[in-house]
Amino acid sequence: MKEGLDKSEKDLLRQTFREEALELLSELETSLIELEKTPGDAEIVSAIFRAFHTLKGSGAMCGFDEISQFTHHIETIYDLVRNKKIVADKTLEYLANRERKISGFDAVDCNGNYTDLYLY
Repeated sequence: MKEGLDKSEKDLLRQTFREEALELLSELETSLIELEKTPGDAEIVSAIFRAFHTLKGSGAMCGFDEISQFTHHIETIYDLVRNKKIVADKTLEYLANRERKISGFDAVDCNGNYTDLYLY
């Protein structure tokens, strides 16, 4: 998280992240369902990649390192799909759905304080 922010600014940043994450997870769910119906659709794969990319970056910016690290791995996999190096299958959909179903993380902020991030 950006240094020099006071507690109220950090809280506002985290709340903004939570709101954005909920929107992205909803979009991600829709995209994953669409991908099941039309496997290999490049636009859908790109939408999934972008959602994970945004979650990764926003999570890192807010100090949610576990979220950032986890989404980075899935983002990397969907980049391979996007570049046609691997094919999206049920295993990838399962991994992406696991991200959507996570209801909370224990995260450590930039000050080393533990915090809970409940997305649902």
